[in-house]
Amino acid sequence: MQSKLILSCFFILLIVSTTVSANEESMKLRMKEIEQRINNLERRSPDRNTEEDNDTKGRIKLIEERIGSINADTKNLRLAEKGAQPEYQLIKTISYPGLDPGQLLNPRGLAVSSKGIFVADFDNKRIQHFTKDGAYVNYFNNLSSNSIGKLKGPYSIALGYGDTVWVVDKENNLAIQYEINGTFITSFGGLGDDNGKLNEPSGIDIDNKGYIYVADSGNDRVQKFSPNGKHIVTIGGFGSGDYNFDKPVDVAVDNKGYIYVLDLGNKVIKKYNEYLQFMMEINGRPKKGRSWQKPVALETDDSGNIYIVDANGRRVFIYNSKGELIDEIYEGLREPHDIAIRENIYITDGIKHQIFVYKVRASH
Repeated sequence: MQSKLILSCFFILLIVSTTVSANEESMKLRMKEIEQRINNLERRSPDRNTEEDNDTKGRIKLIEERIGSINADTKNLRLAEKGAQPEYQLIKTISYPGLDPGQLLNPRGLAVSSKGIFVADFDNKRIQHFTKDGAYVNYFNNLSSNSIGKLKGPYSIALGYGDTVWVVDKENNLAIQYEINGTFITSFGGLGDDNGKLNEPSGIDIDNKGYIYVADSGNDRVQKFSPNGKHIVTIGGFGSGDYNFDKPVDVAVDNKGYIYVLDLGNKVIKKYNEYLQFMMEINGRPKKGRSWQKPVALETDDSGNIYIVDANGRRVFIYNSKGELIDEIYEGLREPHDIAIRENIYITDGIKHQIFVYKVRASH
């Protein structure tokens, strides 16, 4: 009887341990239920003044003390959550929803430099240029030097050498280069699956040597191009292996030349060296912790940290260079689409039709 009583009490302790995250009302009801069960167990036990019985009662008392400790820890956690502040503070928003110059509709990719902020204004089918303080400068949308053809689906942006702006147009299946003032320079791509052709490209980045990397999402691959747009090499093809992808939606190159590919279908990031040799991956569906819902973009910072934009999860996940989750950004976000880092952190939001600007809190 005593052994059954002890096992039952430890079972009760296990139940309580798993309810630490329950709300306060639920916890109160649970505690009443546990107290009643302990009382019932004690009533069913014969009142024998033996050393074994006294030991059993001592164990029950110890378990009750542990239950009280768990309840206290729950209250402390609740208080900590109420007083918690995000490590990244929202300091301003840029632009408003609308059709006029300086207004945004469903903004996607963005890039930031000393020249300002460049954003892919997707539903308005144009690229808009703002100062870093958020003042409107100009917009551009030409697909040629003679203004024949316009952007249809500007999706991702990267800044190249000589103050140039590279844009991938997901609907025209092109990568287009502009001067900083919006003057058309050149383009490459076109719909297809041959090397150099593109199918719904959704990400672009440029390394410190000027080489261009494009996430050729519809072809399940990443292509590398020379600074003037000549095809060099392709990696990918549909699958889940180290060199395969299932809808790669973005690509980023860090300051050491490592290449990161965000694979939407497999919900992983794959890291390669400058020779495109596989190195590691970050799994967006971990055994413990929050999973990515719809990862759409990524970025790296000078410390080697990796930022994953989760549109449906309404947040940005931050990992260190080892692939360990270290932080999240979520304040104010409804549907984040892209991120750029230069002193502050800039994030586009497709539902709020704005650019959010964050700074790291001083205590971080």
